Amino acid sequence: MHIQYIEPILEKFIDGYDHYSFMSIDKTTWQDIVVELNNEKKILNKSNNFDEFTRKLSFSFRDIEDNFTKDFESSKADLMKLIDDLVLWIRDTLKHHNKIAILGM
Repeated sequence: MHIQYIEPILEKFIDGYDHYSFMSIDKTTWQDIVVELNNEKKILNKSNNFDEFTRKLSFSFRDIEDNFTKDFESSKADLMKLIDDLVLWIRDTLKHHNKIAILGM
């Protein structure tokens, strides 16, 4: 599940973030998360191998890291697409709402 790749970013910006809980997140926090997601994408894009990338991102679960390393180029492309899609969705949603809720992962 790719969402776990970005959970460290959520943890960084959302006080009391809990993987299993309902959380209502304000627009300003989401805007900060978008900036961080785009920064992570830039780092990922410049990474030629898994070791270069892991210095900037930690994984919540060991099996996710193992799966990511098996085929770095494919995982890299998938994660960059996930970030693009998520950022687009966040920006579009924030045009009409002041908060976005996370209902547990």
